[in-house]
Amino acid sequence: MISDPPGPRPHPWGIPLVAPFRRNPLVFLQQLAADYGDIACARIGPLHIVLLNHPDYVHEVLVTRRAEFPKLERHLRVLRQMTGNSIFNSDGELWARQRRLVRPVFQPRRMARYAEHMVQHTQRMLSSWSSDVDVDMVAAMTRLTLEIICKTMFSLELSDAATDIPLASRIRSDTFLREMGELYRLPDGLPLRSKRRKRWALNAIDALIRQAIRERRASPAGSEDLLSLLLTEVDDEGDGTGMSDEQARDEAVTLFLAGHDSTAAALSWIWYVIATHGDVQHRMITEIDQVIGNRLPDVNDLANMPYLDRVMKECLRLYPPTWCLVAREAASDIVLQGYRIRKKSWIYVSPYVMHRNPSLFDDPDRFDPSRFTNENFSRLPPHAYMPFGAGPRLCVGKTFSLVELPLIVTTVLQRFSIGLSPQQGADVEPEPLLAIRPRGGLLLRVYQRKPSSATPSSRVASV
Repeated sequence: MISDPPGPRPHPWGIPLVAPFRRNPLVFLQQLAADYGDIACARIGPLHIVLLNHPDYVHEVLVTRRAEFPKLERHLRVLRQMTGNSIFNSDGELWARQRRLVRPVFQPRRMARYAEHMVQHTQRMLSSWSSDVDVDMVAAMTRLTLEIICKTMFSLELSDAATDIPLASRIRSDTFLREMGELYRLPDGLPLRSKRRKRWALNAIDALIRQAIRERRASPAGSEDLLSLLLTEVDDEGDGTGMSDEQARDEAVTLFLAGHDSTAAALSWIWYVIATHGDVQHRMITEIDQVIGNRLPDVNDLANMPYLDRVMKECLRLYPPTWCLVAREAASDIVLQGYRIRKKSWIYVSPYVMHRNPSLFDDPDRFDPSRFTNENFSRLPPHAYMPFGAGPRLCVGKTFSLVELPLIVTTVLQRFSIGLSPQQGADVEPEPLLAIRPRGGLLLRVYQRKPSSATPSSRVASV
């Protein structure tokens, strides 16, 4: 007999669950998974919310039957105000064409040049640090990743760009997360303070990117940044043409925002984990000293630091920046592995919640890099671990992120060790914005290290 997924006892109007869902959707989804398991359904106001918390369900919705579960149009309307018809929001042939044009930008052979900028800007940040001082890592990582994406994408120093870009980015993140969670959205033209701030933030980011496109079109020679590659790629598999300025703007906005917001969030949590696990930090530093010593790291070093790689993956398991994928919508009444999914149901997949599924990860709240030895990782079913999404819409910037995160961490740990500030509590609450961040910032104390006396080895460090 086909039945609805398990869930809270339905209320005629779904009123009791509206406030908890809006107040903190991450906590709401976690509790739903804890109470009802791998698939759960809850009525929230007029909507049916379905949470998928197992790889088998995720594979069906995101891969094998994805045409039956399109992205939720209500959420896409919010995102299109920011990123237009980019690969994140588009579908069909437009999506396929744009992805073909964007994918070559992140080919591994291009990473060495980007890596140089990542290390240089991290070194510049460290030159302003001193020993035994407190650093708000959320603010520091946001500034650093903004500087890196400005340089790698636009060949632009952030200090030469509009000084309001960091504030505009924060307003954009706050605004769009709130609007995506609203059952009813007020028109943007209303003279409300929140609407004025939103318009200002969107215009500030849009002006920066459109100006960069105009300059690159006027002087295309000699530039090797991400924007130049976007503007020069042609669709050899399609019509043989490249992007229009408007298409390039949409993709550039998407890459710019994802390229710093998600990365800054991931780095903030990495530092929190390292600061609260001294044995892990010591082992990372030992590996870094053995492999690199005092020279600057480069992209080729990453393959020789397996423990660093496992730590990065475990941090992304516990704190995936994209805590929830864009909701899907059931296009019709659908039977999903024996459960009835009602037409128009909102389908949620939360990497944050699924990465804590005890049927997939033993003692899931415990930090344990050994989960990601080759042997252990190979035992996980596909889509059990998905910090960059899953299926055909896997994050196109994944390669960039998996170079940037460890290179920044390595460059910092060459010169500093990290601990909690006495003013920072050990328990940090996740705040579910577009990327999940430590609520209220993260105050850590940095301690200058003595230069390494180790002789760098060309072999993989045995730590």
